[in-house]
Amino acid sequence: MLPSKNIELIPLLQKCWKCEKVIFQKRELNNHTWFACEQCQTLTVWNHRTTLEKCRLYRSQIEKLILIFLDHKSTKEAFDILKYDFVDDPININTIRKYFTKFCMIALDFYEEEMQYVLLEDEVEIDETHLFKEKKSSAPHRPYKLSSIWLFWIKQRKSKKFFIIPLKERTESVLIPLMRKHIKIYSTIHRTIG
Repeated sequence: MLPSKNIELIPLLQKCWKCEKVIFQKRELNNHTWFACEQCQTLTVWNHRTTLEKCRLYRSQIEKLILIFLDHKSTKEAFDILKYDFVDDPININTIRKYFTKFCMIALDFYEEEMQYVLLEDEVEIDETHLFKEKKSSAPHRPYKLSSIWLFWIKQRKSKKFFIIPLKERTESVLIPLMRKHIKIYSTIHRTIG
């Protein structure tokens, strides 16, 4: 399997922006976290060359947001947690929403990168499902045509390995190349019925 791209959010070490030496020593100055390079006597900000390089929040705030995000809390729940007096740095609900969206995009990018190299073998199952939003009305279950999407998945039997991808259409010209790419040749393919 090829290595996935680096998505480190909060680094434990950093390269000095000046001499490129790897530095471990951290310093807290004015609520900001810096990595101190002893060789060239410079400070490198904690998020230098990371996914959150343009982030304006403090490292401690990002850590709190990530923990709340990983605990499956909504934006409103996160805001309610962070608005209490004992929290040092309250964060605006729109900022929380922005960072939760960013975390979702980072997770999606990581997932898509990992799925590129999945190769399933032996006995595999394939299936698809149709997802759509129901129109809010008194009429019985009329789906919105534009928001519907197909999910196609392949799972290797007797294993936890799988591949799943959203599709706008499930035609032969779309599905066959996906199956050729992600199922090893001479594998047995089972169609899930149900």
